[in-house]
This record gives sequence, structure tokens and C-alpha cells, in this order.
Amino acid sequence: SQAKRPTMMDNVILNVYDLVPEGNSNQQSQQQQQQSPALIGFFSNVLKPLGFGAYHTSIDVGGFRYTYGAGGGITRTSSPEGGGDNAESLRFVPPNGTYRESVTLGQTWLERGEINSIIQRMRDGKFTGDKYHMANRNCNHFSETFAMALILGNLLLEESDDSKIK
Repeated sequence: SQAKRPTMMDNVILNVYDLVPEGNSNQQSQQQQQQSPALIGFFSNVLKPLGFGAYHTSIDVGGFRYTYGAGGGITRTSSPEGGGDNAESLRFVPPNGTYRESVTLGQTWLERGEINSIIQRMRDGKFTGDKYHMANRNCNHFSETFAMALILGNLLLEESDDSKIK
């Protein structure tokens, strides 16, 4: 028998935060602290006038917020009520960041169990905390890969395992 599909689609929302070089968090790994000030300063101070910058991202879907970082890997918390820059949502802003915007990327029919399966496959693969790298495998790579799997289907992960993020 076929699996029962949800009766409603769920929005896949990308949350974007500007990162600033001041006030690096004590929660950051030592490696990240060594990489952060110069790299984030370059993006924020030199490239920002050109339309570039350093950003943290997360994904909201199905009532949960998913993010990826050094040490902890992929984490899931309850999505804040209302999203955006309201007081409840601001508790999710990284210590060295400011809320920029939330963007609806698309919708998914996937149920919670299917979403959990995608997250587990990502945790077992390329998105463990010890594989975090500020330039090559970060929260933005995670958000892109996860959002594409949610919107286009989790088979995308299998098709792209060797070609997406190395």
C-alpha cells in the first residue's frame, strides 16, 4: 500500500542572519575562532558594499528549525512563533549575528518521518560537527542541500552524494 501523504504542503523557509566580526562567541570552536575574524571582517567590511557578505542560515519546516554548526553538527529546535524578527525568533540569532530576513523557498509534501530520515542521512554523511569548515562545508551548504531535498525529494541526496559537497 502507498504511504499516506499529508493533506497540506509545508513551507520551507530559509532564515538569513548577517554575521559581524565583533563579539565572537565563546561557543565557537577554537578552529572557527582562528578562521572567523579575518574572513568575516573581509566579507562584512570589504565585500558588503559590493553586495556580498558573511551569513548564517537555517531552515524552518514542519514546526522545527534546523541548523548546522561546528561541534554540534545538525541541530533541531522548535520554530519560533511568527518567525521573522519578533522577540521569540530573535533568541535563535547567532551571538555574532543580526537577523536579515526569512524567505519561503518552496513547499514540501514530506511527512515528519521522511524529514527525520533526510536529516539522519545528512548526519551520517557529510554534515557531522567534526566535518564543519567555514568555507567548504558550513550552515549555508547545509541549508541549500536540506532545502533541495525537502522541495525536490530526498532521492536528491542519493543522486548528489558524490557530486554535491566534498
